Amino acid sequence: MDYPGKLRNSRFFREFFFDRWVRWLYHARPMPDRLPVNIEPLRLAKAGRSMHGRLALTQMQRLKQSLQSAQGDADVELHFGVDENGVHYVRGLVRADLELVCQRCLQPISLHVDAELVLGIVASEREAGRLPGEYEPLLVGEDGLIRLSDLVEDELLLALPIVAMHPEGECAPAARPVAEPEAGEENEAQSPFAVLEKLKNRRQD
Repeated sequence: MDYPGKLRNSRFFREFFFDRWVRWLYHARPMPDRLPVNIEPLRLAKAGRSMHGRLALTQMQRLKQSLQSAQGDADVELHFGVDENGVHYVRGLVRADLELVCQRCLQPISLHVDAELVLGIVASEREAGRLPGEYEPLLVGEDGLIRLSDLVEDELLLALPIVAMHPEGECAPAARPVAEPEAGEENEAQSPFAVLEKLKNRRQD
């Protein structure tokens, strides 16, 4: 629609048409591919926002300890909202191709992760205990901020196997086999996935 020049430049046009239209578009569209370092999950849930983009695996220090190589990115898609019971949530997908170390032959092994997350946003452990069963708790601090890479890193760690190994018979022939731990031995001290065990236990508590 073509508006006369005086109307287009008028205060009325700027404040009651253009500004409101731009603000509506900004809030209706998902966030751009450049993901923020920190997010406020509760505020995003109240606003019904979404975001998508990529995070470098090199940002994730705990995950790097379990990887042969930290090259590459994690694809992240998150949707924030409030359900019919008033639970503020974040739902989404985290996808990544990870290069681990086979604990049988010590050679690289590739793992594709396609992890779905369904998190209820809470401010205390008491609130976490009241979440419906479909939600895992996402605990935010007093300032309401969390580091986005920490959230994504947690999901990738949960998707890792306890012990990464090639299928039987697919290890490199020239590789020197690693002795399997005997039954009853503590694997946590030997496994590079000890951080994963701790994370899983914390989710189950």
